[in-house]
Amino acid sequence: MYTKRAMQLTHVVKIHGDSTALLQMMEQFNRAVNWLGNYPLHTPKGRQALNRYLAESEKERRVKEWLEARSRWYVCSPGNPDPEIFWLTDALNALSGICTLQSCSGHMLNGFVQSGSLWVKLSNGVMSQFYKAAPVLARQDVVEDVSIRFGTGEGEIVEIVFKGNERGLLRESESVILSFFKSVSGGAKTPPLT
Repeated sequence: MYTKRAMQLTHVVKIHGDSTALLQMMEQFNRAVNWLGNYPLHTPKGRQALNRYLAESEKERRVKEWLEARSRWYVCSPGNPDPEIFWLTDALNALSGICTLQSCSGHMLNGFVQSGSLWVKLSNGVMSQFYKAAPVLARQDVVEDVSIRFGTGEGEIVEIVFKGNERGLLRESESVILSFFKSVSGGAKTPPLT
């Protein structure tokens, strides 16, 4: 999914198959983030509090921007939305507490494999469930990497790197990812934007 903002990353947590290690690491990470959260951000709009988790108003705004942006692009080229992944982004955005930020269906570029990737922002409740279940997602054959990125302007972002179009596994990867997020979100759907 297209995004106009560059993220200033301050910390990345890689997720592996061990949930105990992940929970310990996230406890340390949460202490650091809570410390950072006590300080307002200096943005072009002035001082703003850190928005660590997805709020419903942010989701509405981002989904509206996404739908407008994707209606303007017709050709799949670097930096533009990949129509092949619209099904997954639409399905994830329909779930409560989940908003896609960036996506790529995977490509072969000049003989090099570029795996598919997905960035999502989660509400506090969904992120709590994600922490507990993330190692399950990381162990899936079609998933290459799962990370939590903390950006000074974006809060916590989940990044999933998966085997996509470049390997003929996009549909299988989409199914695994969507099933996982349905389970951590409780399958609750948000009403469609009008």
